[in-house]
Amino acid sequence: MHLLHGGIAHSLDCADAALAYLYTNQAITLLQQTDRKNTTMAFLNTSHSIEASIPERAAAAWKSAGEQLALYRLQRRTMRELSALSNHELADLGINRSNIRATAHAATHGK
Repeated sequence: MHLLHGGIAHSLDCADAALAYLYTNQAITLLQQTDRKNTTMAFLNTSHSIEASIPERAAAAWKSAGEQLALYRLQRRTMRELSALSNHELADLGINRSNIRATAHAATHGK
């Protein structure tokens, strides 16, 4: 449930803090066992990043959706242009007609 609300980055911060807390408690226990005469205090300082606000996250999602739409349109345009070529022209490019979609996707997404 924490991952749904806090995000993965926040949960990793919590995991790091929990590990630091456990290691600090183990160190304190060891110090208390070895030297009962001296009192030792340990301090743990943690910093948390400020999560993006809801409007910032919405703006980022909107921007991402716009970028995906632009890539999709470019892919469709590339597919139309490749489909307009003859089989001979496609063969010169090393593209089979059945691979037009995959070729257009690779050309627009860089894969």
